[in-house]
This record gives sequence, structure tokens and C-alpha cells, in this order.
Amino acid sequence: MIDEVAELFEPLAGVARVGFDCRLAEDRWEVGLYLGTCELVGGKDDGRKKPIDFQFNLQELHRKFNLVERLDWTACPQIGRASQPDREPVSLITIEGYWGDHPLRLNIFETPPVQIGPGLREYPNGRREQV
Repeated sequence: MIDEVAELFEPLAGVARVGFDCRLAEDRWEVGLYLGTCELVGGKDDGRKKPIDFQFNLQELHRKFNLVERLDWTACPQIGRASQPDREPVSLITIEGYWGDHPLRLNIFETPPVQIGPGLREYPNGRREQV
């Protein structure tokens, strides 16, 4: 399931690496997916993590569920990561229903949780490598 959903992320430029978190709740699995950040290596911005811009195919995600009970978008633009860069993601899509016979709550986050390290490293020559 995670591999199928990960395929629906389309980075707007270059490559990206999908991260995920899974946990069993009282009544269903909860899964969160996101694109890892890109850590800049070298130069004046050495060590800075930048989020990856992407598109995500929601229609295809909807089709993969046998039954969708809930589909929400939560956005909190007043919080803004620009003013609080160590804040958790402020925009996410939640889809809840059944994947096969399994109850599932799936969250697609705009950025990874703050405690997650980078998914990629980018060097001054533009080369990127997975972490």
C-alpha cells in the first residue's frame, strides 16, 4: 500500500524521497506519507533543509480505496512555517476508509515531521544523493 501511494507523489523539479510513518490506532491503521526535505551541503546555506515542491494525484488515491468514508484537506496558513520553521506541517490531506478489507486513515503531509532528517542532500554543483 505504501509503495502504491508513494508512486502518486510527483516532485515539481528533480527527484525526491518519500517517507512514511505507520501506527495501529484503536480501530484502524494510521499512515502518514510525505516527501523528505533536501539538505544543502556547502556554501552559505550549508545545513539548511528545504522542502520539496510536489503534486499529488488525489483522484488516483481515491480509486485505490474500496470505500472512502472521509476526505478532508486541513490548511493552517496563519501558522506559517516561514515564521516558525520548526513547526509541524500546516497542510495535509486525510482520507479515511477501506483499503481492501482493512480500515485505514491515510494522511498526506506537505512536509515531514520536524524530527525527521533529510531525504536528500544537495551539493553546490547541483548533484543530489539519497540519505
